[in-house]
Amino acid sequence: MHYQRRAELTTQIARNAGNPDRMLITHRFQEHDNPRAVCVILHGLGDSHLGMAGLAAELRLEEFTFMLPDAPDPYVIGYSWYTIPEEFFTSASPMSRKELVESSREDVGRSRELVHRLLSEILDQFPGTPVILGGFSQGGLIALDAGFQWPHPLAAIFALSSYFPQADEVLGSSPQSRETPVFVGHGTADDVVRHEYGVETAESLRTHGWDVEFYSDDGLPHSVSARELARLREFLMRSLAG
Repeated sequence: MHYQRRAELTTQIARNAGNPDRMLITHRFQEHDNPRAVCVILHGLGDSHLGMAGLAAELRLEEFTFMLPDAPDPYVIGYSWYTIPEEFFTSASPMSRKELVESSREDVGRSRELVHRLLSEILDQFPGTPVILGGFSQGGLIALDAGFQWPHPLAAIFALSSYFPQADEVLGSSPQSRETPVFVGHGTADDVVRHEYGVETAESLRTHGWDVEFYSDDGLPHSVSARELARLREFLMRSLAG
């Protein structure tokens, strides 16, 4: 996922405190000494920070600083937050997405820990600044998983074209306030992560007490659109105002 707007980036490393060899290479977009908010965006499978830099640029939130990590594992191209067996992509695969995430529980847990470490470093660097966590597709799942298990308040959480099959397990014991704003966006023509998975994610969040803004983009495939990003921008601005 790439965009035409140029994103000027700087780079930092978020190390895993328990294992210094595990780290996230994180790129900053729009450096500010005192940003209105810090927004972490996690890319999808086979992508990198470059795709999310374009997305951040299209949001046109000039007072924000964006943190854009690369997932820890190399993929065919780009990076991956957790292992997806090749056979999962065949129509004959009997593996459900819930079974997929269960089979990758260790990878998901490791990525959660790395994202939590990055969030800790952001709290140290920007004390008192609102922090937002979101992601696209596979990165959206990690954003939801890590965000709702993060013990400190988040200004907002969002997931685009994603899914959250472990929602009941995570949300039942989540330390996040039920007042935390949540945005879920999904295209109706998504043939990679079906639209119904986005609907299920929003319904699970509502069942557990969160007031979710769900945006369904008619005809959108596994991508984002200017319409969806405009809605996300409005959501983020309202979240900070509230």
